[in-house]
Amino acid sequence: MGGLDYAELVNVAGKGTSYEPDDVLVIDPTTALGFALSTEPRLRLVAGIYSTKPGMLGSTHLMNARLAPNEVPLALLGQVPCKVSAENGPIRVGDLLVTSSTPGRAMKADEDVKPGTILGKALQPLDFGSRKILILVTLQ
Repeated sequence: MGGLDYAELVNVAGKGTSYEPDDVLVIDPTTALGFALSTEPRLRLVAGIYSTKPGMLGSTHLMNARLAPNEVPLALLGQVPCKVSAENGPIRVGDLLVTSSTPGRAMKADEDVKPGTILGKALQPLDFGSRKILILVTLQ
């Protein structure tokens, strides 16, 4: 999977090696223009997903430049694999997704989902547990 998203290189808290592709990332309010792993449910700071293989990558670097140790590609739009959890119930195709209490994972949104917390829509189901599924990133 991959290659169906638009991503931008962003700075993350700590080193980029402590993050994995398909992790859910949020805006880090403690770092100027930085991002971090999601760790709480229903965060309005949701920003996107660590892109596995961006189809288009926005960057201020030259094309062949090495990435800084604290940079990762953040998928902002498109179809990407995402780590999800069924902690808020089974996920069905088309369900809205929000951050979960499991670090770096998304979960099914509640019926009364709040604006600014939506990461995207599920393109694949998850009945129980946690794994990666394809989602459509549609930050709202």
